[in-house]
Amino acid sequence: MLFLVIGTTMCYCKDDNDDDEIISEIMIDLLLGVLIEECSYYKTCSTIMSSIFIIVLLTALCMCLISGECHMRGLSKRELRRVGTTYTGMRLRRSYR
Repeated sequence: MLFLVIGTTMCYCKDDNDDDEIISEIMIDLLLGVLIEECSYYKTCSTIMSSIFIIVLLTALCMCLISGECHMRGLSKRELRRVGTTYTGMRLRRSYR
């Protein structure tokens, strides 16, 4: 868990155009996917994860409505890769269940 937190912090602190750490990003995203999938099997963890998701979603929606500006943009290649590798980690964990 500590490796996941430290590695994610290191990935997000770098510039968006920095592709030198692509392998570490892929590993972190795969581990994050495994962690999300493992969390979904336990009621307490699933409830906490769902609560955090709803709070973040409602906060973003409120900020959008309050400011009157909603900046919708497509995902970059890097963001798409990160979503894909996280989903792959979830599916890998589910296949070994």
